[in-house]
Amino acid sequence: MSPKPTSKILLALDGSDGKGVEKKGSLTAETGKAPRQLQRSKTEPAIPGYQDAQRSRASKALTKTTSDAGPSNTLPVYSYKDHEDPAIVVYTKNEEEANDLIGCLHGPSGFDMEWRFYWLNGRTVSRPTALVQIGDDRIILLVQLSAMTRFPSELKRVIESPDIVKLGVNIRGDGEKLYHDYGILPRGLVELAGAAQDADADFAAMFRRPMVALAKMVEFYEKRHLPKDTVRISDWERDPLDPEQIEYAANDADCAVRMYKKICEIAEEAGKTLTLSKYTTDLKADYDSGKLGMITTSATFTPKNATAELTPQERKTYTLWHTEELSLPELCAALRSKDNPLKESTVISYVFEALQKDKSLPFSLPKLKELIQLEIGSWARHGWWIHKLDAQNRVQAKAPSTSNSQPKDQ
Repeated sequence: MSPKPTSKILLALDGSDGKGVEKKGSLTAETGKAPRQLQRSKTEPAIPGYQDAQRSRASKALTKTTSDAGPSNTLPVYSYKDHEDPAIVVYTKNEEEANDLIGCLHGPSGFDMEWRFYWLNGRTVSRPTALVQIGDDRIILLVQLSAMTRFPSELKRVIESPDIVKLGVNIRGDGEKLYHDYGILPRGLVELAGAAQDADADFAAMFRRPMVALAKMVEFYEKRHLPKDTVRISDWERDPLDPEQIEYAANDADCAVRMYKKICEIAEEAGKTLTLSKYTTDLKADYDSGKLGMITTSATFTPKNATAELTPQERKTYTLWHTEELSLPELCAALRSKDNPLKESTVISYVFEALQKDKSLPFSLPKLKELIQLEIGSWARHGWWIHKLDAQNRVQAKAPSTSNSQPKDQ
């Protein structure tokens, strides 16, 4: 047996090098195997339900890229490295390390996401979220989801916690994309412009609108220019990310925290109390009430043979999962071999195909949700059905109950 490779996957940048030179992080991981790059088709179809919003963001990104030579370019460029005590930036492609590093965060955190755009038949299409940036004034974590096979559980916990403040601009849109991409239901998402409007009369007089770009806020409060150039629409699934991408991503998370602290100081000086709930998004509450938009189904996301009989492999997979309660790794091994297990995404698809073809099969919806989130790409393929079943359950819950049947796609 060949020796197991060591995966050294952290890239740390600190303020001691003004050139953004790559340095090995002091933390490394010996994971037993190198992280696997998630493979997705370059021509995968757009997911209805949120694609229009993402197309709009792509267009704005392109517009900003070509019009970034405005007056703000005469200002000094914003960089997290220029602070007297700059945050440490840590870039990881490993799920276990991401889970460990999340524990280093304390207090309100800047939050942002990056993903790749591509063009299909003359229109822009958004790929799943590739990078999540989250950080306080001491450490900024760059978590490259596109290089992982699972969404880090601790990152999910923090994002879904209503008690941990996440700060950003158009942050609700980011939260909705996380749901559509991975089934994550973010809570505690605070829109920075809303806080600034409440706390700062000068800001409110300057920007008479509820949404203000992060670059504009940095210009207003820091008198610096936050570049939004071609890096913004670069390949965020690149493995590894280059130094320019890392600095760009770190700056967005860093300045969000700096803006929030400044806004809090202004509010305190003015004797105002910020009521964060007024500009905080809770997608879990929206989901539970049915307000969160559904991932609309299309022919692309329905089983190829929805009316056909179950194949032996689909029936066996369902039985092992539902009746014998095998874990996902156990299922992968049982369906092929321990040395050459079946892909997790394939096993999950077998379960979904079985349930959609034979609607008489009993199952637990929470257990099905848990299964789908064990593989990072499966929600984008099957999440619409989970959403549909939950919507049906909400309707049934409001109506007089006549049975206690398992949730079904009826």
